[in-house]
Amino acid sequence: MQLFVQFFVASPRTKFQAFSTIRRTFETHHQAIINYFNTRSKNAATESFNAKIK
Repeated sequence: MQLFVQFFVASPRTKFQAFSTIRRTFETHHQAIINYFNTRSKNAATESFNAKIK
């Protein structure tokens, strides 16, 4: 986890577009990502239900 925090702090200074993309993705979806690693739960059931509604 410490390496991830170091990456997250350093990534705004990088010139690699991929790192900026990863950072933005984590900023947008951090709660779901952390929940997955804490509980190993996924939102597949919710996504499936939403797809049926659409």
